[in-house]
Amino acid sequence: MTRVRHESTGARARLGAVGVLLLLLLALVAAAGWHLTQGTSGAVWADPDILLGARLPRLAAGVAVGVALGMAGLLMQSLARNSLASPDTLGVTAGAYLAITAVAAFGISIPFWASGIVAFAGGLVAAAIVLGLAGGAGSSTTRLVLAGSALALAFQAATSALLILFSEQTKGLLAWGSGSLSQLGLEAFLRAAPVVVVAGLLALLLARRLDVLALGDDLAASLGVRIRSTRVLGILLSVLLTATAVTLAGPLGFVGLCAPVLARLLVRIVPGLGRHALLLPASGLIGALVVILADALLRLVIGAEGAIAVPTGVATTVLGSVVLVVMARRLRDSGPTRRPPSIRFGVRGPLRFRLVLGISAALVVAVAIAGLLLGATPLLTGDVLLWLQGQAPAQIAFALDERAPRVIAAVTAGAALALAGCLTQAVSRNPLADPGLLGITGGAGLGAVLVVTSAAASTFGMLVAAVVGAIAAFGLVYLLAWRGGLSADRFILIGIGVSSAAVALTSFVLLRSSPF
Repeated sequence: MTRVRHESTGARARLGAVGVLLLLLLALVAAAGWHLTQGTSGAVWADPDILLGARLPRLAAGVAVGVALGMAGLLMQSLARNSLASPDTLGVTAGAYLAITAVAAFGISIPFWASGIVAFAGGLVAAAIVLGLAGGAGSSTTRLVLAGSALALAFQAATSALLILFSEQTKGLLAWGSGSLSQLGLEAFLRAAPVVVVAGLLALLLARRLDVLALGDDLAASLGVRIRSTRVLGILLSVLLTATAVTLAGPLGFVGLCAPVLARLLVRIVPGLGRHALLLPASGLIGALVVILADALLRLVIGAEGAIAVPTGVATTVLGSVVLVVMARRLRDSGPTRRPPSIRFGVRGPLRFRLVLGISAALVVAVAIAGLLLGATPLLTGDVLLWLQGQAPAQIAFALDERAPRVIAAVTAGAALALAGCLTQAVSRNPLADPGLLGITGGAGLGAVLVVTSAAASTFGMLVAAVVGAIAAFGLVYLLAWRGGLSADRFILIGIGVSSAAVALTSFVLLRSSPF
């Protein structure tokens, strides 16, 4: 009798899970129908050229990218057993984007399928580095996200350098780099769709292994699951899905984080959805819904004409940042006596301090002199002395007039950021605290950009706006992180979320004022 009751309960749970999948599919169909009506022309149904040439390719790309990122994010979270693992927090998206940008920067023309291979290689390298730095699967949430964020920042800096140095070769990649669904036709989708389908089916074949792996490595191994091969295959599939999405639409921020989190929230309502055989397609459908709704809402809010210049990734990044902040606020404190991570220092004498200070000062002077002397026109120290006396030839004076302000700005900005980081770490008692990770830099940048792009832009106004933006961002992070105390882990994670949102909003303002 008990066995029959359990079988009946299991059947109802599976039926409820299938019903949820059908509802998600119907919601996606409804969202797709609404999405097709959003555009600069209202004659979509009467004009096949508009439907097949613009609206349908954009919709198809959104669905493919959403499904790919949703399933990739769930695979990463299940394999790492970490609710904040995603293509973005593991640096996979940044690695794939850097690889594609590097190929374009060096003038290498490759077909779509080769771009996918390049993106796959870049994402795979990023995932390997992050998992290695974080200590592999099962590592702490903060360590994993910090390692991924640090690597993503490094990759983004390298990508920005390539975009600046090779502006002609990478023309158009700036807006695409924030995630754009704009397509020239269905060709790219038709090439990407089979990859997403095959990778998704292979992921479903791993579903039972993933269910057992959730019980822990020891128990999974005792039940016959090959831990290493399962993780390797799962990582390969998740990176392949992410690379395909990046190749098709650029890096759409945080879709791979939002979709699995929302899917797992549904598991609390419908427990039968907890098996990966159903959870994977649910996460994929939710990912597609997130992308399609974000794109449609963006067009609805700012208008179809304005949305042309603003990538969909801006909206998904803001949404994902909110999810990251909410997830970080739900982290449990380790206790009131928890000591923040620290770097151990022995007792140092004054001689060592003076030696370090002297070497550092000498290096700063040497680098500053090199900045003045090196360039398209190499100079000598005597040229600098003549310039200081106002007796330098015109060519030398012109070169130093260009270089000196840059060197002074670099030294001043570096010193200011170092001092800000030192003060931030001292106040928060956390050696991992940094103005960039705590949203301070992002808030200052957003404030400055708002003034620069306004009609009444001025240097003083930009400075005031940057200070106000930095203070507002830090205040928001501190307020959200405070729960009767300040957890170092929660503080850092919320800072990363606010920083990501600020960067996305900065991109929005810049692209609205100058789309190219």
